[in-house]
Amino acid sequence: MLTNTNFKRVFSFLFFFLSASVFWTGCHNQDSGSAPHFQNLPAWANEAVVYELFVRDFTPQGTFKATQEKIPYLKELGVDIVWLMPIYPIGQKGRKGSLGSPYSVQNYYEVNPEFGTKQDFKNLVRAIHQAGLKIIIGFVPNHSANDYVEMAQHPDWFMRDQNGKFTREVQDWSDITDFNYDNPDLRKHIIEILKYWIREFDIDGYRFDVAGMVPDDFWRQAVPAMRSVKEELFLLAEWEDHKFIDFGFSADYNWKMLHAFQDLQTHSKTVGQMLEIYQTKYEQYFPEGRFLSFIENHDEQRAVKKFGIDRLEPYAAFIFTTPGLPLLFMGQEFGDTNYNASASLFEKVTINWQGFDSTLFSFYKKLTELRHAFPFNAGQWQVVHYDNQKRTLVYSNILNNQAVVAVLNFDDKTQTVAFEIPDTLHFIMDRPVVEWLTGEEISLQKTNRLTMQPFSAKILVAID
Repeated sequence: MLTNTNFKRVFSFLFFFLSASVFWTGCHNQDSGSAPHFQNLPAWANEAVVYELFVRDFTPQGTFKATQEKIPYLKELGVDIVWLMPIYPIGQKGRKGSLGSPYSVQNYYEVNPEFGTKQDFKNLVRAIHQAGLKIIIGFVPNHSANDYVEMAQHPDWFMRDQNGKFTREVQDWSDITDFNYDNPDLRKHIIEILKYWIREFDIDGYRFDVAGMVPDDFWRQAVPAMRSVKEELFLLAEWEDHKFIDFGFSADYNWKMLHAFQDLQTHSKTVGQMLEIYQTKYEQYFPEGRFLSFIENHDEQRAVKKFGIDRLEPYAAFIFTTPGLPLLFMGQEFGDTNYNASASLFEKVTINWQGFDSTLFSFYKKLTELRHAFPFNAGQWQVVHYDNQKRTLVYSNILNNQAVVAVLNFDDKTQTVAFEIPDTLHFIMDRPVVEWLTGEEISLQKTNRLTMQPFSAKILVAID
C-alpha cells in the first residue's frame, strides 16, 4: 500500500533520536555497554532473488498446500527468498470487494482460513526450508481491520478523531483503522506478534507495509526484539529512506528507479538522468545497505503492460545486473496479465498459468542463474558509456579478475553502440567472453562496436 510521507507521524519522535546514545547499523561494531548488535543482512540474503506471491491468487486453489506444491517450480526459476503477502484473517467491517484486502488484518495471531490452517502454513515453511529457500511474510504495522480482534477490549490502541471516532490517516483506506503508537501497550502487543511468528513458525523475516508511517523509535525497539528470537532475519521496509538500514533493516525499496524507468520509457528522462538516480542510491547504500529493485510488484501495473512484452528486456536486465536485490512478482516471469493491482487484492483473480510464455520464463531464468554465478553486490559497479540520443547504456561490475558488462538499448530503433574498454577492465580482452542470454562467444577489443536490436540487452560475461 502506498502513501505520501506522513511527516507528522514519521518525525514525531525526532527528539528521541537526537538524544539517543545507541545507534544500530549493519557494519559497525557495538560500543562497550551498548545494546546487542546484529548484522542487518544474513549471508544468504546478500545476493538473493526475491519472489513475491499472494496465496489467494498464486494457484487456482489459493491455499498454503497448493503453494507448497509449487516449490519445485520456484526452485527451477531460481529464486531464493519467497515473500508471502499477508496471510492473516481479513476484516469484515468496511471490507473492500467480496474477499477483502490482506492489508486489512482482523487477527495477527491467526491465518486466513481460506488459505488453510496454521499447520498447513508450518508445513509450507518447513518445505521451503527443505528446498534450500527462505520465507518472509507481509506484516502491516500501521493499521488493522476496522473490526480487529482487540479493538473492543483496547480502544486506546487505535487512533481516534476529536469526537472519539476511530480514524485513519489515509481516508481512502476505508477498511482499516490506524494503530496508536503513543500507547506503550500497543507497541508491546505488536512486538510480541512479530516474535510469535518467528518463534512458532520459523519464518525468516518480514516485509513491512508502509514502514515509514510508523514512528521511527518503534523500529529501534522492534528490530532487536525480533533478532533476539532469531538473529538471521531478512527485514524489508516498504519505504525509501536509508534510515531503515540504520534501524537494522536489511533493505528498503527503490521506487525512484521504477519511476525513472517509466520516465525513460515515455522519453521524460534521458539515460543519463536515469543513471544519476541509480548512482545516487548506489553510493548512499553500498556497501552496508541493500535496496529492492523491481519493474513491478503487487501495487504496480504488470511490466508486460507498462513497457510491453517486446520492450521490457533492458529494464529487467538492469535490475538483475546492477547492485541491489531483484524482485519478481508472481507471474511476472511468464507474462501473466490476469493480475490487476486495483482489483486483485479484493477478489479471487488467479494468475494465468495457461498463458505461460516459456520464452519469457527462460529469459528470467537466465537472469537468476547469472545472479547466482556472479556476486553483483560484492563487485565494483561503474558506468562505461551512455548515449542520451541513441538511448543506449554500457556498464560493468568487476570483482577481482571477473566481470559482467551489460549493454542495453532502450530505444525503439536498432543502434550501434561504440565503447572503449576502460583500464579497470583490461583483463577482459585476454579471455573468452560469453553473451549470457544466447551463449554466443564475443571477442572484446580496446574499442568495440555492437549492434543492438530495439529494446534489447547483451550481457557479456567473463567469469570463472
